[in-house]
Formats: sequence, C-alpha cells, structure tokens
Amino acid sequence: MSGLQLLKKIREINPAMPVLMLSGDSSIDNVKAAMAAGVSQYLMKPFTSGDMQKRVRAMTKNLAV
Repeated sequence: MSGLQLLKKIREINPAMPVLMLSGDSSIDNVKAAMAAGVSQYLMKPFTSGDMQKRVRAMTKNLAV
C-alpha cells in the first residue's frame, strides 16, 4: 500500500484526522496528489527535527483537547 492509498483510507475513516506525510519523492505531481487527497502537511526528505516540529505544531494548534 502506498502512502497515498493509506491517506485515502484514513480520510474515509476519519476525515478530520491530521496527517503528516513524509516522502523522499519531491516531484510536484506527488505533492499535488497528496494535497488533493487531503494531507495536512507534507515534508520532503531530508528534513531536520526542527522542520518536523514546525509541521506537527502547525497541524495540532487548532485541535481541541
């Protein structure tokens, strides 16, 4: 199962769940496909821990506790 297929399954089960996609594929087509499928954040490899922290914070800042 590809990451995009998994994302689509997640969206079927829980459309509001934040999803951070990590990928080594930096093609614009892959990024567009992920965005169209409802990814919350997209992070391309290589990345730093700071990059990941920023993306996770951006995804979770509007979640209700």
